[in-house]
Amino acid sequence: MAAVVLTGHGGRDRLQYRTDVLLPRLRPGELLVRVHACALNQTDVNTRVGWYGSGVLAPPQTFGEAGTWSGTPLRFPLIQGSSIVGRVAAVGEGVPAARVGQRVAVDPLIRPEPGSAAEPLFIGSERDGGYAEYVAVPDRCAHTVEGPLSDVAVAAAQVAHTTAEEMLIRGRLSVGQTLLVTGASGGVGSALVQLGSRRGARVIAMSRAAKQSAVASLGASDVITREPGQDVSRALARLGARSVDVVADVVGGDVFEPLVRLLRIGGRYLTAGAIDGPRVGLDLRDLIYKDVEVHGVGSLGSDRAVRAVLQYLATGDVSPPIAAVFPLDRLVEAQEMFERHDHVGRIVIEVGA
Repeated sequence: MAAVVLTGHGGRDRLQYRTDVLLPRLRPGELLVRVHACALNQTDVNTRVGWYGSGVLAPPQTFGEAGTWSGTPLRFPLIQGSSIVGRVAAVGEGVPAARVGQRVAVDPLIRPEPGSAAEPLFIGSERDGGYAEYVAVPDRCAHTVEGPLSDVAVAAAQVAHTTAEEMLIRGRLSVGQTLLVTGASGGVGSALVQLGSRRGARVIAMSRAAKQSAVASLGASDVITREPGQDVSRALARLGARSVDVVADVVGGDVFEPLVRLLRIGGRYLTAGAIDGPRVGLDLRDLIYKDVEVHGVGSLGSDRAVRAVLQYLATGDVSPPIAAVFPLDRLVEAQEMFERHDHVGRIVIEVGA
């Protein structure tokens, strides 16, 4: 089959398009998915450059050594790609034959059975993913897709919208509350704007000036300019102390401390990314004396957000913004565009039809 193979940690030159990759072998409880579309994610870059290694403290442009999404050493060669949509081509032992032909979206998190001491695994990291014509996945990770949206649109919602949905579930965002979203033009950030607006919240977004109109069109009522290297403390201060109910942060770095100061008593801070750096400053009094909740969101515990987003897609409540679509043999070009951060929404690889 055709696939893009990651041959080692490093730059985009480590990604090789090949047409001689062996088909995945099915184990009991698995099914084979003919991939139609797979969207790019920040974790693709993070894994490639070794950013998940515990000793890497800089933003994910810096190369590290061993480290996958779960922190375990990476094995090469690896097929990445986690936001997968396709059709079931074959089933392994113990999987109903009726699943063959179903259109499915893949939840990339393989959660251990209840009571197990095993670590969760991530498809496209600890095992091969969707930048290939076929991928083998556990039956429980393949969710049937309903509705008229294209495979590209459904793939665009996987990982990004599901992470955003889990953040807002944990943040208990409700009608009339104020949500502040960092990195609002990216995959998870733009999804947070859409899903926060859907809940009837007032959404304040942070984005580069060139992207503000596009971010506003997703449902943001106010957009704060955030340019690389800019001190945004002054821009945030105009919102006023204790003016925000929920902060959904996918950026991290030096923006963390001023964001926490904005939270009301009982406010919630949620993080699912650290593209500006994993180390942050904090005055603990900003947490203690406002009873602030802090949540790290990796969606490890449940697939509830996956199921919720698929329902939104089926009913037309959500339509993910798509910046570009590339064929599989141009994945390197797609990643180059992704790393420039000039786009709004998702970049999707269309593998087959």
